[in-house]
Amino acid sequence: MDEDRNGEKIAIQMQLNHLHDEWMISVTKGDFETCDRLWFEMDVVYQKLRDLLPITPTG
Repeated sequence: MDEDRNGEKIAIQMQLNHLHDEWMISVTKGDFETCDRLWFEMDVVYQKLRDLLPITPTG
């Protein structure tokens, strides 16, 4: 079970890395419509990652 969760986390992190790379390319090109779309996609994918992370108290 832990291996499945770790694999899922890694896949999500790789997806985030890819989206970030695409976002940086669109920023460089000045394609702000694509920037906005990719930013939204990164937020959705990041939420998936957060759902997999354990909640730990801080402070």
